[in-house]
Amino acid sequence: MTLEIGLDFFRRLWSVQTLVERLGGVLIALFATVLVASIALNYSTCDLAWRLFVGPVAGIGAFVAWFVGRDVYLRAGGGRRIGVCLRGDAVSPAVWRATTREVARIQSHSSFQRTRARLRLIPEVMADDSAVRDATAARYGFTAILVLEVSKRLDQPDKTRFDIKLSSSSRKSLSEEFVAATQLHMTRLVQSQGAPGTVEDLLRYRAQAVAEVLLMSLGIEDISRGNLTSAFAFLDALERRVSNRFSQDEHPRKAIRWLAQQALILPSAYPNACPPGPVLLEVAIQACQTAIDRFGDQFPDVFAAQARNFFFAGKLSEAIECTDRCLAGTLVPRTRAHAVLNAAVLNLFLANWDLSAKHFEELLSADLWGHFAFAGLRDFADCSREMGYDSAILLQALYRHCLVGEDVANYDKLARVWLNEDRSRNRLRRIFETTASRFRSQLAQANKDNHKAKKSGQAQRTAFKRRKKPR
Repeated sequence: MTLEIGLDFFRRLWSVQTLVERLGGVLIALFATVLVASIALNYSTCDLAWRLFVGPVAGIGAFVAWFVGRDVYLRAGGGRRIGVCLRGDAVSPAVWRATTREVARIQSHSSFQRTRARLRLIPEVMADDSAVRDATAARYGFTAILVLEVSKRLDQPDKTRFDIKLSSSSRKSLSEEFVAATQLHMTRLVQSQGAPGTVEDLLRYRAQAVAEVLLMSLGIEDISRGNLTSAFAFLDALERRVSNRFSQDEHPRKAIRWLAQQALILPSAYPNACPPGPVLLEVAIQACQTAIDRFGDQFPDVFAAQARNFFFAGKLSEAIECTDRCLAGTLVPRTRAHAVLNAAVLNLFLANWDLSAKHFEELLSADLWGHFAFAGLRDFADCSREMGYDSAILLQALYRHCLVGEDVANYDKLARVWLNEDRSRNRLRRIFETTASRFRSQLAQANKDNHKAKKSGQAQRTAFKRRKKPR
């Protein structure tokens, strides 16, 4: 029993994590001191004082060499470097090699050639809290710092639980809610490795956990930086790894799939007033098609992104088909509002007046107008008119009625002329007149309320000045 405790202590003392800690430097210095001093005392013919002095000098030199070597190790290497701190149980060099090999194997695909990540083991003092991790990342140029902590000892592997902490340069561009949700998903990802039955299982699970958490963090990092191709490669590799542990509707796999489809459809998120050229538009179409093939059944909003691409590519029939498939899925209110508006606009441009009116009526009856940013819709209407869709004048007038401070008179006149050209547009005319009247009343009431508030504020400021005026 004493021998087992001693061996366990020795294994913990010389774990790979200890080698980057200050304790590791001290141990190396002591070993160098003892080794050099013993050699000097037994084999040197010099004075006793010199033989006693050379040992400590060698120890100091070894410590300085260790410190400089650690600094070079943390700073060296091209591409992105990820700092990793492994807390809890000892990590043997063999397990650390297995971890780095796992990450290297995942990144062996050509998609990772320009975004290859390298792991750097860091001491615990560099990862104490979020502020310290941020300072460490800035000092050594780390893209992210990952802390993986095991809560139980090696002699209780069946009760082992994992916990993770992540500091990434992308966190400053992400909302706190998103970061918190990501942390929960990563923790669930790590804990899903299962209860290890042996010490070897525990160490292997930790290597796999580090690799999987890194894949997720690198995918999010690349999305925030706009490196969407590599982001999808990281997230797709992770999704395939966890497919045997989670169903596609179960978190964290569902979150991973959502992030992966976001990496594919973000090239389609271009400004309405400035669509991309033919080459970039074709790239966006191909990426969206991949998202549809992989994730369309689970996330029907990818069809809305593809419909937008098809519209700017001049393929209105394909855009209508994608919009119908989007509406057939289960959508949140905001996504459904945009899909219904897409159907109304596309049918308007295809001269399907009754279908267009039907979708506009659905928007009004369900009171979905509050989900839109009308400034962007106004730009889309102007761009559509420039593309040669004469019926876009109806949209130009309608959207301007929904905005404050817009000069709508000329557009309103032209829209009414266009509506009166054909009796089959009567249904659209009634919708336009009802909507325009409704928003004019709302804007007039808003202006009236603002005027009252302004007058009330002026009266309060005047009364305050009078109270302050000395008698």
